[in-house]
Amino acid sequence: MADLFIGIETGGTKVVAGIARVGSGQPEVVAPPIVVPTTAEPGRMLDGLFERISATPGFAEVAAAGIGSFGPVDLERGSILPTPKPGWSGFPLLAEVRRRLDVPIVLDTDVNAAGLAEWRWGAARGASVAVYLTVGTGIGGGLLVDGVPVHGLLHPEMGHIEVARHPADAFEGACGAHGGCLEGLTAGPAIRARWGESGESLPDDHPAWEMVVWYLGRGLAQIALTVSPEVIVLGGGVMTRSLHGRVGESLAAALGGYVPTPPVTAPRFGSRAGLMGAFALAGMAASR
Repeated sequence: MADLFIGIETGGTKVVAGIARVGSGQPEVVAPPIVVPTTAEPGRMLDGLFERISATPGFAEVAAAGIGSFGPVDLERGSILPTPKPGWSGFPLLAEVRRRLDVPIVLDTDVNAAGLAEWRWGAARGASVAVYLTVGTGIGGGLLVDGVPVHGLLHPEMGHIEVARHPADAFEGACGAHGGCLEGLTAGPAIRARWGESGESLPDDHPAWEMVVWYLGRGLAQIALTVSPEVIVLGGGVMTRSLHGRVGESLAAALGGYVPTPPVTAPRFGSRAGLMGAFALAGMAASR
């Protein structure tokens, strides 16, 4: 028998929410998801979001909810940690959703959620150790071991690992916290800061992509050597250039044959992976 779950994905520019019927297979969304901008007044934003989603068919029968949130997030307290996103630092996201929705809820990072969706129904299905990395406005990484998202002291922040510099690169980096970390050298803002245009505007043969591929290969090599994933799923706006094959080759070169190269693949759910993962988190909430 299938249950109705709410999934919520909070991102840097938008928040997506939907209701899905979830049984033994992948979620079946019952109505078009609701999308609202991520504003500097998260409380008012949630008011508007729930006003709309409460009118969705099946809302009254919802059994649980899952939230996949941008980070860093204090998963124990359910609140957003210091962030450059105006109005969100310290926001008690889990408590505010609970105030509007009286069902069991699980909160995790958006990338752990996306990784969970890909592990259950998608490109990482059944892997004992799987990594999901999104490369877009920022870089975030989720790690799953036997289908369980890894937390620890906080949660993985793979986008902020330090990487060796490309021999031809003098760019300082665009990360406000670490300068030239993987995110600061490879994510969307770094592409714009380095080349003066967004990645969407650059042609496929632009030298920016050789630099992106080089850095992603070195960053993934550190991840592969540390957690030994059976598969690495790469999502996010930057990866819509279909760079997966080139990144896999760059990863193999960086590993130098010392260990096997894990496959690098696109997410089955594409840009919907975070929302699908939020439904998977709701399933975890319902089973507790």
